[in-house]
Parts: sequence; C-alpha cells; structure tokens
Amino acid sequence: LERNSKWYGKKTPLDKVTFRFITDQAQHIPALRNQEVQVLNSQPSPDLVQQVSTLPGVNYNLSAGFGWEHFDLNLKNQYLADKALRQAIFTATNRQEIIDKTVGIFYKKAAPLNNHNLMPGGPSYKDYVTPTGQGAGNVEAAKKILTDAGYKIENNKLIGKDGAPVPPFRFKYTTGNTLRQQTGELWQAQLRQIGVEITIEPITSLGGTLSSGDYDMIIFAWIGSAFISDNRALWRTGEESNYGSYSNPEVDKLLDAAAKELDPAKMRDLFNQAGELMAKDAYVLPLFQKPAMIAVYSQFLNVRNNPNNSGTTYNIQEWGEKA
Repeated sequence: LERNSKWYGKKTPLDKVTFRFITDQAQHIPALRNQEVQVLNSQPSPDLVQQVSTLPGVNYNLSAGFGWEHFDLNLKNQYLADKALRQAIFTATNRQEIIDKTVGIFYKKAAPLNNHNLMPGGPSYKDYVTPTGQGAGNVEAAKKILTDAGYKIENNKLIGKDGAPVPPFRFKYTTGNTLRQQTGELWQAQLRQIGVEITIEPITSLGGTLSSGDYDMIIFAWIGSAFISDNRALWRTGEESNYGSYSNPEVDKLLDAAAKELDPAKMRDLFNQAGELMAKDAYVLPLFQKPAMIAVYSQFLNVRNNPNNSGTTYNIQEWGEKA
C-alpha cells in the first residue's frame, strides 16, 4: 500500500506498507528475526511466544479478543450425522486439559468458552455449554450416551448400531500451527477412551478445506466483532459460512429474529436461545477465547494489538517510525 498523494487530509507518516502472507508458521520467527518483516501478526504458541520474547528490539503483546477457537464436526459424514455420537464425542472432550497443556502455558487467562456468540465479560454472556456436560472430559457419561444409543465399545473400538466398526475420522488443522497440532493430539488421546479414532492431517488452505467440506473434524477460529448479528451466517441452514451443514429449524427462526431485532439486549437474548439449542445439538464445541498476538520492532510507532475483526491495521494511517 502506498500513500495517496491526492489525499487532502493529514499526511501519513509512512510512504508505503508492504504485506507478506507467510502461510508456514514455522517461518514467522525467522522472518521477524531477519527483519524480512518488521511487524508480525501470528497465532501464538508457547514456542513462538518464547522466541519473540528473546528477540532484541522487539516488543510484543497478547490480548484476549473476539476470536475463539473451536472444534467443528462435519454433519455430512454419515456417522457424525448422529447427534448421540456427536454428544458423546464432545462429552469425552476435556477442554481444561487441552487449555492447560497448550494455550494456558503462555496465556494464564485462558479458560473454557461456553457460548457460541458472546464473549465473557460482555453483556448477556451466558454459560449454556456446561449444563450439557460437554467439554468436561466425562468419559463414563460419554460411554453411557453411546450405549444408550445402541453403540458398543469392544477392544477399545467403537462399534456402530449396524454392528460394524466406526471408521477413523479425519481431523484437520492448518499446517505449521503447533498449538492446533498439539490440541489435535490431545483430543485424539481423549477420544480413544470411548473407542473413537481420529487421524490428524495438516492442511495448507483453511478456506479451501472448509468451503469444499473436505474434513470430518476440524479446528479453527472465528474472529468476531461487536456486531453479533453477523453470526447468523455461521449457523443458519444453507448459509455459505455454515461449513459443516448444520440445520435446525428452531435455531433458524431464532437467528432470523435476532438479525432483525433492533434492541441489542433482545438480540443477544435471541442468540443465547439459539445457542442453547446448538449446544445440545453438539455441532461446534467452543474451546477458549483466543489471545491475539502482535510483535513489532521498537523503532515503529503506533502499531497496536487489536484483537477484533478490524485487525492490527485499524489505525495504519498513524503508523510511523522514530526519527
């Protein structure tokens, strides 16, 4: 991006800003260390945070924001189309263990997120996930859900209602993202306790994988905003961003009403009502509110962390360099 010479207002301090998209996260620190980039906006991991903290002349910041990590299930998979199996999978999932062994190592404020649309500390935030028992790592409760639904666990393998073994599910994460890789490995071990097997596959294109539906299970993050009515597109039947093909007519009605509601409090209440139904359907399991990270060389001014969907460049016209 170059400064607009025809702009009639205040002149921007920088002549030009160049963006680089480095898809392999393993190359982020080398690029910063070699000053191939002077500002780094990266998904944090214990190793990345540790390395950034040792780079001379580099400042960094971690802030909780509107981004949240989650497990998604693809309901086009014939096995995951069964709500009982989905509920059992999420009930056996131990979110606190995942947090303690991943993001909690470097971000002590991380905690299980229990809402699909609202962030903790904000108005109308409601915990409707905990009452479902999902995310607590209750293996025995998960096994009961399965056996009550007609499944069996034999020799540590899940046997379906038809008497045949349930095949492994493909779990995908973005390549080079060690935090998500570690999360997948922990989840893999947790689900083995109920006979569910997953294979872990890195992907280079998150958008391509989501839009094509080429996954059974996946981990990624939504970056939200204060305008939560936009979230209707994530959950409503047939919407483009509803990648896992979730559908619940009652939820659709609540989402449509929320998107039209002008009273913010009533709108949030409608999203909470929809969220309660979604949690029971076990389509997406919220994990935690993600910390946003920025690292910048100290000679640059006014470059700040901004963990909502406007991103770091919200005040790019103010960026400058020390004289």
